[in-house]
Amino acid sequence: MTLLCRAWFFAVLTVLASSALAVGNKLTEDARAAAAAKGRGDYELAVKLYSRVLASPELPAGDRPKIYFNRGVSYLNSGENDYAVADFTEAIRLDRDLVQAFAYRGSAYINSNQVDKAIADLDAAVALDPNYMAARYFRGIAYLLQDQPDRAMREFDEAIRLEPEDANAYHKRGLTHAIMGDFKSALSDYDAAIARAHKPSPYIYSDRGMAYFQMGSQDLAVSDLDTALRLGAHDGETHYRRGLMLYQYKRDEREEEALKELEQAIRLQPEGYADAYFRVGVILMDRGQRDRAIKNYTNAIRLKPDYVGAYLNRGLAYMFKGDAQLSNADFDTAIRLQPTLADAYLYRGLGHALDGSYDLAFKNLDEALRLKPEANLMPPLYRIRGFVYFAEGQFENAAKNFEEVLKISPHDEYAIVWGYLAHARNGPGSTADMVLNSEQFEIKGWPGPLIKGEFRNEVQF
Repeated sequence: MTLLCRAWFFAVLTVLASSALAVGNKLTEDARAAAAAKGRGDYELAVKLYSRVLASPELPAGDRPKIYFNRGVSYLNSGENDYAVADFTEAIRLDRDLVQAFAYRGSAYINSNQVDKAIADLDAAVALDPNYMAARYFRGIAYLLQDQPDRAMREFDEAIRLEPEDANAYHKRGLTHAIMGDFKSALSDYDAAIARAHKPSPYIYSDRGMAYFQMGSQDLAVSDLDTALRLGAHDGETHYRRGLMLYQYKRDEREEEALKELEQAIRLQPEGYADAYFRVGVILMDRGQRDRAIKNYTNAIRLKPDYVGAYLNRGLAYMFKGDAQLSNADFDTAIRLQPTLADAYLYRGLGHALDGSYDLAFKNLDEALRLKPEANLMPPLYRIRGFVYFAEGQFENAAKNFEEVLKISPHDEYAIVWGYLAHARNGPGSTADMVLNSEQFEIKGWPGPLIKGEFRNEVQF
């Protein structure tokens, strides 16, 4: 799930009233103290007190299922998932009609990614009591984990109908709207969740920030992520989201901050974010730190073996380092994964050009042109073809390609200079015109790299 980013969630607390124990005062006091500890979030104490109650021979058999259930809830909310499952299972063994035990064992199975078992328990809970809100809520989460947002939406709708003021249900329904691409409805539900929560979860702000991000409201998105972090959302997902936003919309002014956020996401969840590794690699590549960039691209590929962009960028990094074998291997993999990707043929053509394999360069560059790459890649495509033709001595064809560059980018300095050179080498060109027009641009280090700032070789002629 792209947006269901936390395996753990805070269960909706359904505290069963402690049974009126018709036994000694000490047992009654322990049961009441345990319920109070659970109610205020002191789960360690609650477990200790419930265990003492369960150990008492005076505990009536009819009260044992509820005590096991309450201790299970305490375990669940303290992160002791296996102990919680054991207690819910014992409660169910003692009372097959205890709907709460089925529902909360289902939530514990969700936490351990045993979604099929969770749905079986939640189906049983709904069969026992169709109006038990927690069962509907948990079953909605289970359906989200099974990538069934339509069924999840129906569960959250029902949960809200049963408890219209429950903030958690609005939050998860908002998340479902976001997964389905309805970000306007998602924002409405996130707002409703924040308005109803006594103390809004920082993750509501994190999810609302992503909805703003998807709708193009970048400042509101970053503001919500800032709020989420301020309220204590120090999970990898929130740092990743904030880093992504800064990277995409404020990179020129806040690149260093974006890099720190993405690296923090990786530190917190090193196996969780292929895209974070990729974007860190891009920043490091731009800074000329090719070895570190390669390491990050490699991690991105390790987590996502079909990550075409990571193969392309790692291939470029290897190419800039002069390792044609590794570079071409990455471009070959990118093309195998996405045979119609023009960029991959462009980069592979460039690699062959730099190695002097001009026939292979032409073959790949012509295929890139046939596949029509993005508009921003057309000038470098024609420029590289021009250089290869020039290196082959086909000056007329070289000049034509540089002219194509100038149709798109009239002030492209390299196309102007090399176009004049191609015309001059072809015969009819005027070197006087080149000198006359040279004031329009600044070229350092003649004859210069193939494309300014990007290539390791100089054209020799």
